[in-house]
Amino acid sequence: MTLQDDARELLKAWRGDTYVHGLGILPTLGRRARELGRRAALVTTSFPGSVDPTVALRTPLIEAGCQIVGQAEGAAPNAPRQDVERLRGWLQALSPEVIVSFGGGSTIDAVKAAEVLRTLGGDIERYFGTGLVSEALASAGRQLTPHLAVQAAASSGAHLTKYSNVTDLSTGQKKLIVDDAVVPTRAGFDYAVTRDAPASLTCDGALDGFSHVLEVLYGAVGKAHYE
Repeated sequence: MTLQDDARELLKAWRGDTYVHGLGILPTLGRRARELGRRAALVTTSFPGSVDPTVALRTPLIEAGCQIVGQAEGAAPNAPRQDVERLRGWLQALSPEVIVSFGGGSTIDAVKAAEVLRTLGGDIERYFGTGLVSEALASAGRQLTPHLAVQAAASSGAHLTKYSNVTDLSTGQKKLIVDDAVVPTRAGFDYAVTRDAPASLTCDGALDGFSHVLEVLYGAVGKAHYE
């Protein structure tokens, strides 16, 4: 068995049929979004070559019976708090039944955090840490809106994870929400998007992925499982 086979088996065991990936899968995501809700809020990222895949995602949503109640621009690199607050207000005005995000890790992370704030209210500082969103949801008797996250670059894997990185540009500090509650309900990754993207975007994604691997490695130094 190859490393690729191992990776496929790991993904299948972890996410089952909630994660769709491969060449040309964007058209299949409309049905998956519709299964989560009818009123859809769409958050997209603009990058060189993004027009065609955005249309390739938007069209199947409509064909599957989703009503796109709004479309917003995603977040700047590292998900600044200003973008999170902007998306929070936008989502509050729309009250969608499903949120569809298409972009890199910054946009997907910003959507995760914005939906937390829309549903639970308050300042984002109260949710930085581990498990605090789940605690607040249980206390309030609420649930986050279902989220279909579609990755546009092979990088941090934000479409699959329980992390939301948010940056305070005034201090240059990045903080984390770590909670299973923010894991996107469903996820998609069409390899054709990166295949057809500019080389610079592919390189950015690869380096971002390596940086996250290094973060995990450095965090393990001195711990029993490091070796």
